[in-house]
Amino acid sequence: MSLQVYNYESGTVGSSADSPGAHLRFVFEDHACPIGSTAFDLLYSLDVSDPHIDIALPGVTRVPLIYKVRDPDFSELAYRVTSDNQIVIVGDEAPVNLPCLDEQKAVKFGFKSEVNDRSKAEDALKWAGIFGLEHLSDSEMNRAVGIVDELWRGDWEGHCITPIHLYESKADIVRGEYLRPFYQSKWFSCGDFDRGCRYNESDATVRAFATYEQDRNAPLFGSMSPLLVFTFCPICRCINVENQ
Repeated sequence: MSLQVYNYESGTVGSSADSPGAHLRFVFEDHACPIGSTAFDLLYSLDVSDPHIDIALPGVTRVPLIYKVRDPDFSELAYRVTSDNQIVIVGDEAPVNLPCLDEQKAVKFGFKSEVNDRSKAEDALKWAGIFGLEHLSDSEMNRAVGIVDELWRGDWEGHCITPIHLYESKADIVRGEYLRPFYQSKWFSCGDFDRGCRYNESDATVRAFATYEQDRNAPLFGSMSPLLVFTFCPICRCINVENQ
C-alpha cells in the first residue's frame, strides 16, 4: 500500500503509484535519505498543488514526510516546515536543512485515485477513520453492520475499546469503533506538548493527511511493518508522526 494521502474537502484518497509526476520518493541503496546530522530521514517530498494533498503552509510548495529509517524506534515525532528546504523539529529550536534533491537517485511517482463512494458501505468502511460514516443511508448503514459482523466473526466485544453496553445499537458501535485505515485510534491532537493548542479542540481539528504502510517493493523498515500516521495541526502548523 505504501503512501496514501487524504483530502477531506473533496473526499478523495490518493495512493502512490509508479508513474511520472511532480512528486519524489527518495529511496537510496540503503533505503535512507539522512537529514543533516539528525537521526531522521526524508521519506517523501509532496507537491502541495496535487489535488489529493490536503495541507497548506504559507510559502511552502513541498511538504517533507520524515521519520527514522536507519535506526527506527517508532516513537512520536513533531516538526514544522519553515520553507521548501528547511524544517524545525519540535524540541530543537535550530532549523535543519533538508537533503539536496538528487534526480538520479530519486524515484518519481504520482498518485492514483482510489474508488471512494462514501454513500456505499464497502467504500465508507475502508476509510471510516478518515471520513466517518455520516454519508451512509439507513439501509447502507445496516449493510455496513453486516460487513463488520462478518469481519469480526460476531465478536463485537473483543474488537471494541469502549464497553459495548454503552452503545445503543450495533450501528453506533461501528461509528465509534471501526477505525480503518487506523489500528489504534482515529482521534489525534497537536504533537507540540508545549503549546496550548494540544488541548484546545474547539478551535480546529487535527487530522491525518497521510499514512505510510510498509511496501514490499521498497521495505524501508526491513521486516517491521509500521503504520505511520502523519497529522497536521492547523493552529500551530505542526506535523506529527506516530506509529499505530
